[in-house]
Amino acid sequence: MSAADPRLADLVGPALELAKVAGFDAAVRLMVNFGGQRLYVPRKMRPRRASKRQTLNDVDFITAIGRDAAESLAELYGGEHIEIPLGSALQDKQIAQQVANFKGSINQAIRKFGLHRRTIQRIQRSHQEAASSRQQSLFEDA
Repeated sequence: MSAADPRLADLVGPALELAKVAGFDAAVRLMVNFGGQRLYVPRKMRPRRASKRQTLNDVDFITAIGRDAAESLAELYGGEHIEIPLGSALQDKQIAQQVANFKGSINQAIRKFGLHRRTIQRIQRSHQEAASSRQQSLFEDA
């Protein structure tokens, strides 16, 4: 994972830290599969049966994020419990992008995304202002 990955700008706090260690895609899969949970990261990743104490089943972990990412996390956090963020900021940004690109009416957007009318309008207005600003800067550079 390159430190210059532009998608890292979509993450903050613990989610960003996970992405720096495991990679953006693995961090997202980790949040989707284990978000909100406190998990023990084994020192070494090897398939085994889940034990009585609350540990992460290596097979599930490796399947969810990939062996390389799992081993990177084990190298840094092995033997420790980590709290997996929910990734709310990333989800909010993704939903906002979907709302901004939605081509239906506001009422259709409300039903599709489960958001308040004013929230839909605010997102669309913000997206339009950003697009207008980008377009304006193109003319200023010429």
